[in-house]
Amino acid sequence: MQAIELDFTSRNSVARIDAAFRIRGTEEWGVREAFLKSVRDAFSRQPDLAVRLHGVRKVQLGKRGQSRSSLFPSKKNAPPEHYAAYVPVESRLEQAYALCLERHPSVVAYRTQAICIDIPGGRSHVPDFLIRDDVGRVFVREVKHNRDHLSDAYRQKVDWVAGFLARVGVDYALVDRCDLPPDVVLRHLTAVHHSYRRIPTRMEIDHALKLIPSLLPCSYYALVEALGDVAKHLVFVGVLDVRWDLFNMEAQVCK
Repeated sequence: MQAIELDFTSRNSVARIDAAFRIRGTEEWGVREAFLKSVRDAFSRQPDLAVRLHGVRKVQLGKRGQSRSSLFPSKKNAPPEHYAAYVPVESRLEQAYALCLERHPSVVAYRTQAICIDIPGGRSHVPDFLIRDDVGRVFVREVKHNRDHLSDAYRQKVDWVAGFLARVGVDYALVDRCDLPPDVVLRHLTAVHHSYRRIPTRMEIDHALKLIPSLLPCSYYALVEALGDVAKHLVFVGVLDVRWDLFNMEAQVCK
């Protein structure tokens, strides 16, 4: 498997490439290689027979109405013989963030609870999201309701994790409710995402893009009638514009 390139141009001012990373056998080189292996293992892990992509910590799914954990149907993480894979998420916020990753043009794959980072004191930490973009960079994200209301113990732990990931050149950040779309927008995005089975092929997208200038502006309903599921995908990922807060079948779509 091709080695995953890490992002050494992190926005985090602490993150920087160290000369020791280039010297085989040094402690820093060993730390980086061990982390890279855990990342490769996470993205090469195969789904189970129900096409569920479990991480190193298996999410316990409760009965409907009794648990906020769920399985998110991800098209981006689908194995070749399937249209979607089911990614375990532990909260509605994680589900919302997964939806945002499905829309993000640079994200090619992501995993949940995918890696375990050892921290001092014999403890460990399993981040919420491990993300890979279209140039092979790796990102780690935690999803919390409010980043300003974390316990001192948790903040101390994630500060250590952030420092560790900076050592290996990986961008780390906390995502909270304010970073996600409003509930009404999330409902509409979810409805559109779940309304089509698979990501269209490049040929299907290119064909649709040639036809779109002669169709727009028009209603979402009219566009879907003309182009089918390709229209749904292009609207969902933001190639075409629509007012998500006022979305319905008659919503106007424009370029």
